[in-house]
Amino acid sequence: MLKRLFEKVLQDRTPDFHALPVFDQELRREIGEHGAPQAEDDTAIVARLAQDGLLGHLDWRDDFDAFLAELAPLLSRKSLPPLDPAEQDRIEASGDLPDMLASASAMIEARSQTLLMVDTNSDQYMFAVVSPDFFRRWIDTRLSQDVFTTQRWEGGGPRPKRTEPRDLGGPGQ
Repeated sequence: MLKRLFEKVLQDRTPDFHALPVFDQELRREIGEHGAPQAEDDTAIVARLAQDGLLGHLDWRDDFDAFLAELAPLLSRKSLPPLDPAEQDRIEASGDLPDMLASASAMIEARSQTLLMVDTNSDQYMFAVVSPDFFRRWIDTRLSQDVFTTQRWEGGGPRPKRTEPRDLGGPGQ
């Protein structure tokens, strides 16, 4: 009896995450890329999203030029104009990568899109340029045990409890 109770507690504490493959599929649809995601583990899904150019990927040591190199194709895929020189100067002057991401987020919002951070519980910065509806559906969602979305990179912040996207009541949701 005690053993079954202990197993139940462990089962409740380790939820079965199915959100990351759904996030993969919806992010592809959001960007206009077609094709079914492959069945793979969480780390591979996130790495493939970055490799396929759907997520920007930076290391904590990367500089402003690396940041622009990751952001430019994400803007292009959403048919958004590139950052102009004045915007680039403001972002570069904002400081380190988390501050650059916050500054770029405001400029992207002026283009009617949103910067969604994907925290992988590491020293990487991963982000996507998405519509406001996609953002509202997926913000603060645990995609897997160590992958979650957030509005601003917090570097190991508290994990959200939500393990599925919000139902916004729209078509296909």
